[in-house]
Amino acid sequence: MKKTQSYVSRLTEMTCHIGIPKAEARKMQKILNGKELTSKQMFNVCGSLSRDTIKTYTACFKSSAFDTQMEMDIKVCNGDTPFVDAVLFDDGHEVDVMDVSDTLLGEYTIEYDGVTYKVIVREV
Repeated sequence: MKKTQSYVSRLTEMTCHIGIPKAEARKMQKILNGKELTSKQMFNVCGSLSRDTIKTYTACFKSSAFDTQMEMDIKVCNGDTPFVDAVLFDDGHEVDVMDVSDTLLGEYTIEYDGVTYKVIVREV
């Protein structure tokens, strides 16, 4: 009797790219290189008086392999020293975060449930 094997292909990595216009990328990096913004400065930068998030960039990971919608937010946040926060969501629920960064452009990687989610943020 011939023995057969079946292999289940498992998705192990997903990558999304976010392109940010040069002027905006430079503006965000200038904020990251500075100090905490006042409410007036926050309003001038992002049109909001929010004291926490300056700007959010969202990457959506779409695949028929998922029963849920995976997203990663790359957020430029206000603080004693402004920072970038990368947060992974599964159907809108936060499931993991990266250590904060002081640079917007670059690669953000979070591994969750056996899959590596990678977002590459670059100037366009």
